[in-house]
Amino acid sequence: MDWKKVILLITTSLTLLMATPAHGRIEAAVAASDLQADAELGAAATVLRVGDNFTIALKGSRLSNLVAFEAFVELEPDRLALVEVKAGWNGYDASPSMKGSTVLHFASTLLGKQTGYSGSRTLSEFKFKILKAGDIKLKLSKIVFVDSSFQSVTIEKDKELHLSAVNSSMPTQEPTASPTSTGTSTAAPTPAQPAIDPNARMVLLPVSPDKANEYFRITASQSGLPGSLYPAGELVDIQFTANESKIVLSVKDVDSKDIHMLGVYHLDMNSQKWVYVGGKLDKNRIEMSFVAKQSGMYAIMAYDRSFQDLSGHWARSIIEHMAAKHIAQGTGMDTFEPEAAVSRASFAAFLVRSLGMSTHDPIGLSFRDVEEEAWYNPVITAAVHNGIIDADSGSIRPNEPITREEMIVMLMRTFSKFHVNVDSLPSTVVDSQGGETAFDDAGDMADWSLAAVKQARALGIIEGAKSNHFFPKEQATRAESMAVILRLLEHL
Repeated sequence: MDWKKVILLITTSLTLLMATPAHGRIEAAVAASDLQADAELGAAATVLRVGDNFTIALKGSRLSNLVAFEAFVELEPDRLALVEVKAGWNGYDASPSMKGSTVLHFASTLLGKQTGYSGSRTLSEFKFKILKAGDIKLKLSKIVFVDSSFQSVTIEKDKELHLSAVNSSMPTQEPTASPTSTGTSTAAPTPAQPAIDPNARMVLLPVSPDKANEYFRITASQSGLPGSLYPAGELVDIQFTANESKIVLSVKDVDSKDIHMLGVYHLDMNSQKWVYVGGKLDKNRIEMSFVAKQSGMYAIMAYDRSFQDLSGHWARSIIEHMAAKHIAQGTGMDTFEPEAAVSRASFAAFLVRSLGMSTHDPIGLSFRDVEEEAWYNPVITAAVHNGIIDADSGSIRPNEPITREEMIVMLMRTFSKFHVNVDSLPSTVVDSQGGETAFDDAGDMADWSLAAVKQARALGIIEGAKSNHFFPKEQATRAESMAVILRLLEHL
């Protein structure tokens, strides 16, 4: 293939999408600058069944100004069908083709005058469907790397990858992945991978310290985040045998005063950015749990985000806590405006974002005061779908400032969505004599808000301000909204 012509003439592009659960990987090492290279084929042991899709990742390390590559993978077409193959960069992917009956060919190049890639990265991912039970054999027979000066290096190997597939109705035993060599390569053997429980939904693969340090050098600003970001735990490579799994990671190397800054982040290999996932902190066990929905690199990180107008404010620590959860958003680069009113749409957005609710397509729902192109349209739709906003009147009043009693009603509707036995929880605050302690201005509350306010107070989500008054008709502030949502999250 004439790579110089290809690189100069191609003008289309393709962006890598995350592939389905990766059960194996092809390791490739290259130093294109001195035309010396090596490649390895390896995989983690896993359970595969006929009809399953699985992904092999081609990973390069010690890359030097890489702008293009070709890969040749030998397979058994009666056992495997190619579903898709994608490159790990924004460039042009040549359509995969078969060279003869058993060799799959794939090539990709960067576009225009882009700087080549150096270091380590995923080059491409091959997704296959299993057609037939038995031994599955794959072999990276050849890979060609091209640098920006159009020098190329070719690696030819006879390293095979063996996996075992069973019929979908058969019970499974723990299989092994056993690379075998028919050549005379002197490359180091693939490191032993951890054994995998046949019933496991995922496996955590070790990440080398060098690779972890490389990824941890990706900063908050490079990830499009104001503030600073630093690791507070080990980097793990999570690969799925199911659609999603609950993961628990240990917290390490973080000061107790910074514990509120912690969250779980996923490394987007395509954009090379850290993306916030969430996570629930167990302060007793010093660990975080979260639901991972895709394979890839994950780590606990501390995100330090502060605002200049919070100095001396009663809610400073609360707002910074919520900013670390990517819920509190500034009104400017360094301002939060804690005493500003918050609109009904903004408060709904805070709730939807804080609970990780999926926004919904507004098709089938329409409100006379919500414009189709408004930023909050998907948020309002999600809130209505989840019972947070009552839309029976057909009016949402999204831009009106939310009152304190409206805020608590929406909050407690959210609470009831996650607590099935809400009626079993305390609904009033009692004094030492066993009598109910009510707000002095309870008579100012609307009938539709009274029960929610009582229960929120009983749970400690709200407290009386200024001598046992709630001030239900006053506008809620941005600081107050962050405080009640944080207390809500502590109950979920």
